[in-house]
Amino acid sequence: MNRRLASATIALVSAACGCAPGADCIIGTAPYTPDEHGRIVLPGATTLRVMPQYNGVRDDGTRFSVDKVTIVLQDAGNRFWPVVARLTDAEASRLLSELDAAIEQRQGDWQDGAPGVDASIYTRAYNVTETGTLELPDRLRLRALPMYRGTDAAGRTVIDKRVTLVLDDTAKGFWSAIVWLDEPSAVDLRAQIVRTMARRIRRSGD
Repeated sequence: MNRRLASATIALVSAACGCAPGADCIIGTAPYTPDEHGRIVLPGATTLRVMPQYNGVRDDGTRFSVDKVTIVLQDAGNRFWPVVARLTDAEASRLLSELDAAIEQRQGDWQDGAPGVDASIYTRAYNVTETGTLELPDRLRLRALPMYRGTDAAGRTVIDKRVTLVLDDTAKGFWSAIVWLDEPSAVDLRAQIVRTMARRIRRSGD
C-alpha cells in the first residue's frame, strides 16, 4: 500500500473510533547514572520496537495489559526498556503522519555518522522514585521531527540531520527523551507502526 494512503486509512479509522489523543509514558533509569545536567546517554545498542498492546507485570507478580499502541526503546545490553510510550490510535496516527513528513524531508540529506539509533533521557524536570522511574505527567506527546536543533552545555547550537523522536512535556517546555534515527531505523519504525495499526484495525473488525 502507498505510504500516504496507509496513513490516511489509519487516520480515518482512528477518527471513526472516537479515540482521544494522548500518550502515557514510562521512563526508567535504574541501570544508569545521570550526568551533572540530569542527562543519561543510552548505550549504542538501542533499538525501537512497536507492539499492538502493552503487556506488563505488577509488583505483586500479576500480569496486565494496556490496549494501546506501544513503542519501546530497548537497551539490549542491559535487557531493559528505558522508554515506554503507550499511544491511543489517534496519537499513533498523528505520529505516523509526522514520521512520513520527516522521512520525506530528509530524503537525500541524511547526516553521515554512526548507524542505528542514538538516544538520551533527561531527568532534571522530574522526581525519581526509589525504583529509578521518573514521575511523569499523565499526558506527554511523542513527536517526530525532520532534524534536531538544540544547544550543548556551553550554549552552542547543535544540529543533527537525522529524523528525531522527542518525548515532549509541553506543560514544562521540556523534552524528557530524544531519539536520533538513521535512515534505515526511521524507515523501519514507520513500517512497524503501519503493521501494528493494521493489525489493530483487523482485530477491531473481528
